[in-house]
Amino acid sequence: MARDQKMIEGLTQHAAAITTLYVNGQPFTAAQVITTLQGRVNTGNAVAPAKAAYQQAVKADQDERTQTKSFVTGLRQALLLMFAGQPLVLADLGIEPRKAPASRTPAQKVAAVTRGKNTRELRHTMGPKKKAQIQAPPVPVEPATAQAAPEPATPPAPAAAPANKPQS
Repeated sequence: MARDQKMIEGLTQHAAAITTLYVNGQPFTAAQVITTLQGRVNTGNAVAPAKAAYQQAVKADQDERTQTKSFVTGLRQALLLMFAGQPLVLADLGIEPRKAPASRTPAQKVAAVTRGKNTRELRHTMGPKKKAQIQAPPVPVEPATAQAAPEPATPPAPAAAPANKPQS
């Protein structure tokens, strides 16, 4: 903007000496050039107040959202309770109904517990940053079949008797 303003001042001062200027192959008078440059200066000067007004509006919006956040959260919860069995009404209100938690099979639960135990064993007594880097590999889950019958448990083989050592 300062350069444009300086050109305007110079062109105004020397306008009598400039009859026609050719810019990009087109003829312009000094008055036309000054008008174009003045338009650039005017729009440039309008930017700072507009930016300040925009920033003020953004701040006001953020403040309003911060002040009313608990109200909107409570309203949302109340509407979810009031219209829990009516997904169409909730959709009209712009609220998605709560999703039911995904049910896990017993095999998946056992695998999760086993993986947690294995992870704890691998971590030992390290610091929290080292601990976060270590995880046990996933335990393979066998798909449950409806036709599979439990196999009878075989008793463990008896342990071999310890060898007697001659005492000296």
